[in-house]
Amino acid sequence: MEIFENNFTVTFTNAAAANNAKQIADESFRALRYDFYSKQPSICAAETLTIEDDVTLTFDECCFDSADLMDASRKVIKALAFRLKDEPFEFSVCGCDTYTEAWVDGKFQSGVLEMTATFFPEGYSEHLYCPECGEAVVLMEEYDPKASYVCPECGEEVDLSSAAPVIEKELIRVS
Repeated sequence: MEIFENNFTVTFTNAAAANNAKQIADESFRALRYDFYSKQPSICAAETLTIEDDVTLTFDECCFDSADLMDASRKVIKALAFRLKDEPFEFSVCGCDTYTEAWVDGKFQSGVLEMTATFFPEGYSEHLYCPECGEAVVLMEEYDPKASYVCPECGEEVDLSSAAPVIEKELIRVS
């Protein structure tokens, strides 16, 4: 059985914006369909949306796998930006499952949506490891996809690309 853990948080500057965002996010999640699951995770997310501290829209439920959470949250965040053009907000989304992990974070202000999505195909770890012997080869933050790596333990030249994070940055102007 796969284990899912999701956290979705969007923080606004006022309660009215957070309340409007809850309605938009509810509609946006309900419009999404992911056929893999026995219960639609998008419906689960919509049903568990809450507002905390008057300005923070959140759900903290086990609804999506990492890849689907990244996809769904990006779509919902874009819907919030396009429909709440005058309301600045910050967001942070984190999801993990048995095998992978994903993060989406950023902000919307002055008509510009900045979003960074990071997907860890083998889950998050501080290091990338040698596929031959399991020894730590390089810190995740120092990984360079253009560099070649040799394991310090077994001396094998290793390809770490399948375990390396995939980072996508988006800058969207909303008019």
